[in-house]
Amino acid sequence: MLYLYSILIIFNLFFLFFFKSISLFFNIFDYPDKKRKFHKKKIANLGGVLIFINLFIFLLYFLFNEKYLMNPLILFGFEKFYILFTFCLLFFIIGILDDKFNLSANYKFLIFIILIYSLLHLDNSLLIKNVNFSFMQKPINIEPVSFFFTITSFLLFINAFNMFDGINLESFFYTLFLLLVFILKMCI
Repeated sequence: MLYLYSILIIFNLFFLFFFKSISLFFNIFDYPDKKRKFHKKKIANLGGVLIFINLFIFLLYFLFNEKYLMNPLILFGFEKFYILFTFCLLFFIIGILDDKFNLSANYKFLIFIILIYSLLHLDNSLLIKNVNFSFMQKPINIEPVSFFFTITSFLLFINAFNMFDGINLESFFYTLFLLLVFILKMCI
């Protein structure tokens, strides 16, 4: 595991050091429009790529490491794992296309609804069927509206995460924190 962390640290430092050069190569920048974006000059827009590549390297490591094949993440089944990874890749590609071509919000919204709907049909275990509140004794069963509630929850999270991404590397550090929490929970 230390070997993996060393590789990731070196890769991330390399990526961060050449961040602007990589953005120039792919020509992905966020330009100020004085309506929603008030920064003074164009900003390299590849933080999501860094997050996705790190996630991809971790997933490959866990997939091909015999010690982790019995991990609860893998025990759910490779089919569900591939479904989830495929949809993460599709969301990532939409994000890159949006960064590159500034897609319409309505167009992205429709694509996200179709993707989430398809994901939930392929993997029903992602449906939110109960809602628990700390101040209530019993969970609230929302099974009749679980499809709608789950799609709405996904869309709200995506929107909130995109709004949170207003400051450089803020989303990256948040995602890094979440990944570390998950890794620590898996290792303990």
